[in-house]
Amino acid sequence: MKTKVCVIYGGDSAEREVSEQTAENILGNFDRKKYDVSAVEIPKDLGTDWILRLVSEKPDIVLSALHGGRGENGAVQGLLSCLNIPFTGSGILGSALGINKYYTKTLLSGAHIPTPDSFIIKDINPDFEENLSRLGYPVILKPNCGGASIGVKKCEGYEEARNHAEGLLTEWGQCLCEKFIDGREISCVVNEGKEGIEILSSMDINSGDKIYDYRAKYISEISVVNTSGLPKFMWAMIEKIAKKTFETLDLRGYCCVDMIVKEEQIYVIEVNTLPGFAPNSIITKALKELNIPLSDYLDSLITNVLSN
Repeated sequence: MKTKVCVIYGGDSAEREVSEQTAENILGNFDRKKYDVSAVEIPKDLGTDWILRLVSEKPDIVLSALHGGRGENGAVQGLLSCLNIPFTGSGILGSALGINKYYTKTLLSGAHIPTPDSFIIKDINPDFEENLSRLGYPVILKPNCGGASIGVKKCEGYEEARNHAEGLLTEWGQCLCEKFIDGREISCVVNEGKEGIEILSSMDINSGDKIYDYRAKYISEISVVNTSGLPKFMWAMIEKIAKKTFETLDLRGYCCVDMIVKEEQIYVIEVNTLPGFAPNSIITKALKELNIPLSDYLDSLITNVLSN
């Protein structure tokens, strides 16, 4: 008997377009001899018909192609848990922690994992300019609970930072201001398999854009190479920090840990608890470089969840 898999996608987050790309790519890469696959779209207005469909279809497992918002902050994970439906990706706690950059950085700092100095912004108060001066320019401003690098901007001075922060506060409610670290950006794909937590791939981001933002991720032509050119001890440190980050945030299944490497210092800048499988996504590129068919990787994700 085939395993019934339901792919959920869409939602109301700013990353809906990436979710649609992920869903399209994974739906075209299932082993149909092994899996009975259906797709359920969560509408922008978050109507409840999709929940009724899940209850009616009773899938053996849900493969989430959601990104951002309720699809990645633990809300959908909580619903699936209440419905007693297994799902791929991190659970309620890991999802809730991972999507909030401020809480992520707070936990990482407590676990002695280096991360750039930062502060959270909920309004433009009298401390705003002082906090910016403390970090020193340039700074990075981004939504505190956003993903896909939407809204990320490098700001060179106070007026630019204030204007961008005001825009982020209007759209997102709160944002994070982080010290800019001028170094090599590394994306580390962490996988939790039968043998435990392993590093699937660590990759250098060679972007023609100064900041690896949404445009760089999903529009520009980006070159991604393995970090084998780094000294062996740096490679070992990157792997150790990525695994420790995975464990500290109570993650599950797979994730991407983004880092900046400057000289011999490694900083974790954020964590993606539900990486996309769009054609231009980091994890898709990693699988291609490793000659791992996406169908095989999806099979391993599902098998690992159902065997536990």
